[in-house]
Amino acid sequence: MARQAEGQVAVGGEAPHLCVVLEHEAGANPEEFVPPLMTAIQAVLAKGECVDCIPTPPNGAYVAMAREAAPPIFTRG
Repeated sequence: MARQAEGQVAVGGEAPHLCVVLEHEAGANPEEFVPPLMTAIQAVLAKGECVDCIPTPPNGAYVAMAREAAPPIFTRG
C-alpha cells in the first residue's frame, strides 16, 4: 500500500513550503522511487519554490503527523 499526503511545513527559520510524505511498503527502497518523483515535481515548480519529500515505511514517525495535518490525497490499495 502506498499513501501520499501533502501539507505546508516550516523548519527553523524557513518559510512554510510544500512537503510530501510518502508512506511506502515495508522493504521498499526510497532511492528507487523518490528521485524520479522529485524530478517530475521539480519540472513544474515555479522558480524559487521548494518541496520536501519524506519517504516513510508503514506507520513510520511521520505518518501520524501527516495524517493529522492533511488527509491522504492518493492511496494505492
